Amino acid sequence: MTFDEVQFLIHELADQVGVTTRTIRYYIAEGLLPAPTSRGRYAYYQAEYLERIRLIKALQADFLPLREIRRVMEQVKTDEIAALLGSEEKRRRFYKELPNRQGYHSIAEDNTAAGYIQNILAPGIVVQEEKPMPAALSQSASAPLPRQRRPVTGQTGWRQHPVADGVTLSIREDVELRAGEKLHSIMIALRQMFRLL
Repeated sequence: MTFDEVQFLIHELADQVGVTTRTIRYYIAEGLLPAPTSRGRYAYYQAEYLERIRLIKALQADFLPLREIRRVMEQVKTDEIAALLGSEEKRRRFYKELPNRQGYHSIAEDNTAAGYIQNILAPGIVVQEEKPMPAALSQSASAPLPRQRRPVTGQTGWRQHPVADGVTLSIREDVELRAGEKLHSIMIALRQMFRLL
């Protein structure tokens, strides 16, 4: 059996790369990793997952936000991962060349108002239009109700930001939207402090 044919259960994979099973499930839920193959009650992870998780950890160490890591992971090919793991400079070059790759979708491509709002909001928040109340139920049936937009958040309303192995900063989505650059500066400072420990 070659290395590429090796398959792991989730706890075996977690032990190999030094993360928790919860982290692996989180990466899958956030679109950083593809869903595993399953047979019966168990999910199996191929050897490629080892390198992909190591790349995610390297990108986190390079201070890329989750949104950007997702964009990198969507574009990286299996044969490129080893080279990216070997050099921070190669990762930076890859990241800068992302917009030139076929199939790459720039966040700023949607020039509509809804696209602008979606680009400002964190990934995972979807803008949906509220449906107007039927005329029979509204107080004033003669005037149409205005269409309003509201953010529909995920089930938890919290965003997870990995700081270091075993350390995650949880921030409520509305606070994250207000914090912006301040949050980015805090994350950089936290990660630097944990590197010194």
